[in-house]
Amino acid sequence: MHNLTLHVKFGLRAIGAWPGMLSSRLYYIILILFVLSLIFQFWHLVKVIQKLDKLLLNLGTTISVTSVVLKLVVFRFKYRSIKIIINELIEDWENKNEIKINKNFTMKTSKLATYICYIVAICYTTTVLVISIACIMTYNAEPYDNREFIVYSYFPMDAKKSPVYEIIYILHLITCLFTCFYHSTIEGLLIISVAHSRSKAFNVCTKFSKLIEMYRTENNRKHILKNKQELIECHLNFITFTDCIQDIYSYVAFVHLFLITILNGVIGFLIINIIPFVFTCMWAVGTYCFAGEFLTSQGTLVLKTLCNCPWYIFKPSDVKLLIFMIMRSQQSVKISVGKFGTLSFIYLTQIIKTSVSYMSVARVASK
Repeated sequence: MHNLTLHVKFGLRAIGAWPGMLSSRLYYIILILFVLSLIFQFWHLVKVIQKLDKLLLNLGTTISVTSVVLKLVVFRFKYRSIKIIINELIEDWENKNEIKINKNFTMKTSKLATYICYIVAICYTTTVLVISIACIMTYNAEPYDNREFIVYSYFPMDAKKSPVYEIIYILHLITCLFTCFYHSTIEGLLIISVAHSRSKAFNVCTKFSKLIEMYRTENNRKHILKNKQELIECHLNFITFTDCIQDIYSYVAFVHLFLITILNGVIGFLIINIIPFVFTCMWAVGTYCFAGEFLTSQGTLVLKTLCNCPWYIFKPSDVKLLIFMIMRSQQSVKISVGKFGTLSFIYLTQIIKTSVSYMSVARVASK
């Protein structure tokens, strides 16, 4: 039994990133759907480039679809690290030999992460539903040229005339739902894996506390060496797991935050009309930054546990082990944004500040 949400599990299977799967045709079908949608979106962008209001509305949807396409491409190149993380998650959740307190801690953490994943998925889905309902309300508009598409696009024919409009509306709705689905899948895996890093950090601290207690109460050197080896394995496992998260989400975070920062500035200009869209974008940015901050805190927790131990009770050979563990733990656990920064709450404030600056430029340009 494992606690991966259904949409995360299905999403990873669909793109061939699930352990045991080599490739998936559905991945290429979804990419083709997105690319075809983007062709007509960029065509519309070129047509309205001199009309600021329509240009900003177009960028709102175009950037969202472009973002998920780039993230899926990055995910495809990082499928090995993804499979390592999935295997680690499943093995830890199904580990029968894990001590009871750690098992309970792991399951509580994973359940909390699951709830957050569902909230993220609901936010994305609600945004699509609100926008699609707003478009449906223009269906009976007179003349029919006043009908609105969910995704701002231009077509080389009279696309707002029935039944062409209905067909395009359904295709746009499917595209938007897939866009939201994969945004929530990618962020869902981030939330679950970062939350699970807490369990791994807790496991390292628990093993270390157990080793200290053994030094105080036992003289069986063989038993101590066995537990010392388990501690080393736990620490290396924690490092490998967090390195995989960094490997997957470094460039995903860069793509997402770069485009969403621009998007927040663009749609912030029209914030009154699309509050759900703005809220979802800021929630997504906050999710990445919180994940980075949380992951860093788990590395700090391990380092503090090692530094605050009663080192004087260890033998000289074991003190060397402790020193090496401390030296390795001093290399901060983090999720970087490409090569430009580290995800944290401070980075979140910088993104908001930059978005507001873009918004100010857009308002000045409109006057």
